[in-house]
Amino acid sequence: MSAVIRKLSKKRKPFLEPYTSVNDTRFEWMEKVFLKYFIDWYNEAQATPQLTATEKKKMFISLQTFKGLIMAVRSVIEAAKYLLQHVVDRKAYVYTNKFCQDPIEELFGRHRAIGRRAENMNLHMFGTQERSLHIQGQLQKELKPRGNVSGKRMRAPVKVYDTE
Repeated sequence: MSAVIRKLSKKRKPFLEPYTSVNDTRFEWMEKVFLKYFIDWYNEAQATPQLTATEKKKMFISLQTFKGLIMAVRSVIEAAKYLLQHVVDRKAYVYTNKFCQDPIEELFGRHRAIGRRAENMNLHMFGTQERSLHIQGQLQKELKPRGNVSGKRMRAPVKVYDTE
């Protein structure tokens, strides 16, 4: 058992402990209590007959946030269960606080910026954009000096030849 697990168990905060079993009760709590709270709140706001659509929207979090919350909770549950089921080591555990989708959002944000109006990319367009982003990243590493010192130990400029 790692030092972090021992430290958390001393604090007696069971929701901070890592997931060690597919049958952890916190998975059920997230689905049946936490998400149910938001779903009930949404249904109650929508069921109020004397309010306009604008007033109903003001009674609840934004629809995008609501859908994102549902997707995030269900994704965490499924990902943690998958990892616990498919790990060879039986002493496995999952820290969900280590999950981060920021790099994925950053990647697709760059693709959207390149694609501009093309909302439905095909595989060829995605591959072309991915290759462009990769080349830009490699050039950036070669051309920009690292750290807070400029001008020292500059590498020779990279020559790029277009073969097409």
